[in-house]
Amino acid sequence: MKQLLLHVFLLILLAINATAQESITAIKGKVHFWPTDTIYLQTMPFHSPHLSELKHQIVSKDSTFSFEFKNIDKPFVVQLFMSEQNAKLNKEHLLYNNLTDQYFYNQCEKFYTYGTTTFLLEPNRTLNIELERNWSISKLTPQMAKKYRETGVEVSKDNTLEATQKTSISFLGENTFQNEYFQKSFSLDNKIDNRLDIYKTLPIDKAIISLKKIRRNFLDELEKNKNKLSPTFYNYIYAEIEFSIKKEFLRFLMLTKEKEMNVFYTNEIPQEIMDIIEFDNENINIETLISESYNKFLPLYLNFKLNIKNKSYQRYYEYDINKIRTAIKNFPEKSVYYFITNYLLQPQTNRKEMIKTIKNEEAVEELILKTILKYPNGELNDKLIEKYNL
Repeated sequence: MKQLLLHVFLLILLAINATAQESITAIKGKVHFWPTDTIYLQTMPFHSPHLSELKHQIVSKDSTFSFEFKNIDKPFVVQLFMSEQNAKLNKEHLLYNNLTDQYFYNQCEKFYTYGTTTFLLEPNRTLNIELERNWSISKLTPQMAKKYRETGVEVSKDNTLEATQKTSISFLGENTFQNEYFQKSFSLDNKIDNRLDIYKTLPIDKAIISLKKIRRNFLDELEKNKNKLSPTFYNYIYAEIEFSIKKEFLRFLMLTKEKEMNVFYTNEIPQEIMDIIEFDNENINIETLISESYNKFLPLYLNFKLNIKNKSYQRYYEYDINKIRTAIKNFPEKSVYYFITNYLLQPQTNRKEMIKTIKNEEAVEELILKTILKYPNGELNDKLIEKYNL
């Protein structure tokens, strides 16, 4: 009897200990003028859309909400929405389109990427916010109206976007500065684009001089505020600055300097261009790995590397064994895993389609199996095993 009681006592102690060790990461707050009775939260893993999760809850009678995540050990990005449709649309245009040959236009990209409802959550911390939904009417240019319609947004015949929702955010609690500072980082792409637009008809070296100056200004401001930011926020915003510069410069070269780049690819890329684009692929921290700009830079960087290898300009390369090998050679190891698994898990990707592009049935099977074996703790391995019946 004593042994039984001792056994029960030990089990109770273990249960209490397990509960005590359970950590909570949360985002909670209050909404004002929210148009529905439901609030949706979607995780935004820019490194892989296949890891995204959508949660929802009914807003309480006092207009409050709270989303909790247990035992999280890495930072992650979330977005809040008023409808499931908006969440799914954002996921499609932000996460999945990045894996195709469609290139984003910055204004439209930022509409879907952020608006004002995107947050960086740190492990074991609670973010407390208040959201106030506002309404406005926007008159769009014909080009922008077309882009919105293509993404499923209803635009009137006179190119008026009715009831454009904008959300005001108030951060509550400790260290509100870093969350407000994070929101300001969303304008990086537009600032860089506006600077590069000046140099569309000017020599590339002039654009590089200007780009270095704006990069230095961004980083100087970040360093000035470093002591007000946690390491997570500092590293994430640093990555956004560095890879926004690289990404927008690559897009600038791709869209406005095709002739010059074709000559360079045939011969040799000037070192001043390489200095802007290249990065240390052996030292990538978790904040960089999950950041938006880094993950949007990678496809453009891969095309850049393939053009160098092939000594000719081509805007986009379909997936084949050469593209995969080039990614393996030039990407950080963790990004290689997501690059391959994102491809393997796309709805249109299957063994039959891969054989058409890779042109070797054994190589297809080897790619699937080796990915799992090389990354035994890979977050997407279970989905690979299920999809390919392994």
